[in-house]
Amino acid sequence: MGDTAELKSRKKVIKGQLTRFNTFISDTKNKSKLSEIETRLEKINLLFSEFDDVQFKLELANEGDEEERVEVRVNNQADNVRYPIINLPIFDGNIENWLQFRDTFDSLINVIT
Repeated sequence: MGDTAELKSRKKVIKGQLTRFNTFISDTKNKSKLSEIETRLEKINLLFSEFDDVQFKLELANEGDEEERVEVRVNNQADNVRYPIINLPIFDGNIENWLQFRDTFDSLINVIT
C-alpha cells in the first residue's frame, strides 16, 4: 500500500469510520448501549493506529514537496495582506506646533516601516 493515491483513499475511509463513531457516541439515544460502545471503542483504537500509520506514510511520500507547498502558501498569504489605514496629522502652519506635528508624524511612519 505504498501508492499515494491508495493511502489517501484509505485515509478517507478511516476518517469516515471515525466520524460515524463520533456521531454514534454523540447521539443521546445510544448512551445506554454501553456494551456496543465498548466494542466500537476497541475498533476505534485500531483505526487510530491505522490512521497514524497511513498519515506517516503519506508524509514520507510527500516529504520532498513540503518546501514547495510552504513557499506557495507564504506567497499567497503575502498577496492578501491588508495594511491598516493611518490617519496622519495635518500641520496647521503654526511654527509653535511644528515639533509636536513632526514627532507624531515620525512616530507613526517609523512604527510601520
